[in-house]
Amino acid sequence: EPLQRARLERKIGEALYRRGKHEQAMEYFCSALTHLGYPLPESRWGIRLGIAKNLWWQLLHRLLPGVFVRGQSLPVDDKLGELSQLYELMGWIDYSLNRERMLLYVLSGLNEVEIKAHPEGMLRGYVGLGLTCGCFGLFRWAGRYCQRAYGLMDQVQNPLLKGFCYLGLGHHEDTLGNWDEAINYYQQSRDQYWQVGDVRRWGDPKALIAILLSKQGKFAESFANAQEITRVGEESGDMQLSGWGAHAQGLALIYMGLLDGAVVCLQKAIDLLWEIPDYLVAGLAKKDLGRCYLRQGKVDRGIALVEESCQILAEQKVNTHHDADFYNGLAEAYLWRVDATGGDNAAALKSAGPAVKRSLKYSKKFKGRLPEALRLEGLYQYFKGNVSAAQKCWQNSIAAAKKTGARYELGATYLEFGKRCGDLTYLEQARDIFRETGANFDLEITEGLLQVESKG
Repeated sequence: EPLQRARLERKIGEALYRRGKHEQAMEYFCSALTHLGYPLPESRWGIRLGIAKNLWWQLLHRLLPGVFVRGQSLPVDDKLGELSQLYELMGWIDYSLNRERMLLYVLSGLNEVEIKAHPEGMLRGYVGLGLTCGCFGLFRWAGRYCQRAYGLMDQVQNPLLKGFCYLGLGHHEDTLGNWDEAINYYQQSRDQYWQVGDVRRWGDPKALIAILLSKQGKFAESFANAQEITRVGEESGDMQLSGWGAHAQGLALIYMGLLDGAVVCLQKAIDLLWEIPDYLVAGLAKKDLGRCYLRQGKVDRGIALVEESCQILAEQKVNTHHDADFYNGLAEAYLWRVDATGGDNAAALKSAGPAVKRSLKYSKKFKGRLPEALRLEGLYQYFKGNVSAAQKCWQNSIAAAKKTGARYELGATYLEFGKRCGDLTYLEQARDIFRETGANFDLEITEGLLQVESKG
């Protein structure tokens, strides 16, 4: 029977997915879709045509819900439930591989389940579309769809679906720069997934928590979270989970100034995630490895890695709120080269300009990345000789960092402001934050500057 065959192939694909064999898993998932009567278009234009068609139907569902969306659910439809699970699994894979295909899964799956008012399928679809809208900066729509999903929570008893809903809500708050609220939702998502022993799904919110803790300056707590992800990944044989944990560990170690350890962790993350492939986090790990080399004084090598990470972003068309992370990294790398030559490097400054512009463009959309982008814009203006413009950028960076709770970035901007303008007050504030958070690399620089200023 087609339904039984589809269920079997979905389970085989899911087992492969958990082992990090994404391309093989996709073959089974696509075969399962065909058995259910929903074959995936093979060409790029076929996918785009499917997106256009399903966008139109979703618009009709929103404009005329009384006509196209049932008020009461029909009896449980096993075929529809299977279809919804398949689209969710395929969406997880294509989140970092093929955004157009992911959008097609989300839209077509949601349209199908809304017609029959299938609560579990609708919750999956609303969260999926909310995540997709958030990645493209459509925050109002992202919030609406996530709230629609939240409104269905009482109708479902499946912890996996509740975990998915909390993940979507956390992602929405994360993209808005509301980090405390995001961590709260991520923790609820993590707990729901752990309750049923789904370590792959558990690892997603757990890794996002670790990343946000680093950005808040809670490096030791972040590192502990990341270590647990790596341990669970290794014990369960989940390469992707191990890669996520290694990346989060490396990021925390950079902030803590333990650069040799960071290099080991980040290279491990790249090796694991590239094989799967998870281009998004592999690219982020490569970007962070480049930042690590910059801090070790290996400027050319660091810049090359950051450039490679942005090339991955362009080639794979990742398109997420992490775009800001990539371009912030590129702007930092080019400005590091300018600084390494005493600020007198017209060619390096010229190459930094477009990177800084893109950094600011994406970070204005995704507020949590704005403090760093404004700090880098300030440094760019300083090197151009526009000191008053630089100071204004740094003041705005300080305000943005305080608003989002970006403790490390607040210290980094105080350091930049104090270093460039010779202001002891800003340097002392930077020193206090770096001491408090354990940002030892930056603390050493700040204390050295304070000694020079006090002698002068």
